[in-house]
Amino acid sequence: MNFKEKFTQNLPKFEADALNPILPYTPWAGHRLFAYDLVQTLRPNRVVELGTHYGCSFFAFVQAAKDAGLGTELIAVDTWWGDEQAGFYGEDVFERVQKTVETYYARQNIRLMRCWFHEALTHFEDGSIDILHIDGCHHYENVREDFESWLPKVHPEGVVLMHDIAPRTGYGSAKFWREIRDKFGGYIEFLNDWGLGVLFLHPRSADRWKSFFDFNRYSESLYALMDKYKLELIDKWYETVNLRKRIDELKNNSKEQSILRQLLWNDICDHVALCGTGSFARRLYEVLKQGGVRVEVFVDRDEQLWGKKLFDIEIVSIEEAIRRGIRFYVVGSVSFAEEVADRVKSALIKNGIDNWRIFVF
Repeated sequence: MNFKEKFTQNLPKFEADALNPILPYTPWAGHRLFAYDLVQTLRPNRVVELGTHYGCSFFAFVQAAKDAGLGTELIAVDTWWGDEQAGFYGEDVFERVQKTVETYYARQNIRLMRCWFHEALTHFEDGSIDILHIDGCHHYENVREDFESWLPKVHPEGVVLMHDIAPRTGYGSAKFWREIRDKFGGYIEFLNDWGLGVLFLHPRSADRWKSFFDFNRYSESLYALMDKYKLELIDKWYETVNLRKRIDELKNNSKEQSILRQLLWNDICDHVALCGTGSFARRLYEVLKQGGVRVEVFVDRDEQLWGKKLFDIEIVSIEEAIRRGIRFYVVGSVSFAEEVADRVKSALIKNGIDNWRIFVF
């Protein structure tokens, strides 16, 4: 890292907001100004983020690098599936992130690594990361594993950011942060927006940062900006998200039950392949499971997902499902149902399979 001689507070324009207007109101939004200033001040060679979702924090790092003309390597690691704590979501989230990169940050040195955190570890040398941001599952055991497994990858004078460290969240990440924050070179913490911990691994980095960073002044200006709109809008955002989720559940419930009835009517309870891994496919899986139908494999055309598991069931290609002798295919997609059905049908015919069935809502 190459520290600037002077710390500067900025009020940047975050271009990603144009494609995703909810970013200013997400739980990380109150830390974007600090993240932007941190990157512009530290001028890191490599930033790695564990847990990206829509990219509120990630695109703050990216925007800072772009505006400063830095060649920083910016890497986001996420399955873009969600988890049991934050909830699961569909392909539209990852597609939005990809489109944002292509539209505004195509010239930046960006890598989107779609995999589990532990799978990405082998791609990084020890001491090669200047800023590590941990924002995955917030259970204590998960946060501890993420921190301990990735810490060797961080430069000895690097910085680790950890989200959701405010005690009021009740998250395991808050407990873990309190346990480790005094064991390294120094730290600062923000308790707004679920909390952000900033851990300096070496005292030299902490001392240099604190020599020109006025925490109180920074916090005051940040809180003044937040007070204008932030808390109320966060509440409204969550109300809207929960309402939309409930509406979607009511809309899709009849579709899921329709497929279950088709299978049971045809006396099909096993040797079923579920095509898709998005939010509808996951809900459909739960309905089929409750109805006594056993899904043998998930089918997806994304090669990066092959061999991974969803609900402890393997994700494979359509060709692999056919090779395993599966003849019953359920389409787990709403928007692309006909396209998926046609693709499966073509593969079955091409392989000379007889007596197959495809079920669509």
